[in-house]
Amino acid sequence: MSDRVYEVTLIDCPGRAGTKHVRIHDCMYSAEAKAQAEAMYGGRAIGCSNVYHTKNNSHSSDDDGEGTSFSEIAVIGAILLGGWLLMNFWPIILGLGVAALIFWVWKS
Repeated sequence: MSDRVYEVTLIDCPGRAGTKHVRIHDCMYSAEAKAQAEAMYGGRAIGCSNVYHTKNNSHSSDDDGEGTSFSEIAVIGAILLGGWLLMNFWPIILGLGVAALIFWVWKS
């Protein structure tokens, strides 16, 4: 049994003007959810999106809000390392920048 839930948008539903949004449970793919919604409610499916449920609320994202990804940790580490290098070696970095500027002006 799948725990995937899809929200399907239907148009041209019998006895209803405008669009109708329905949630279809236990489907593996969006095409299956669209077909099931069309069969159950009539009309034509024009959109389908995943809806994931947590204990407290539901949202339409793969991110469940728990934990931090490796790429986020790597970016934070790179920023901290860059800040540490800048604070500890700023005289060398400034000297290299000035030397590069003098060399660039001298070559021009």
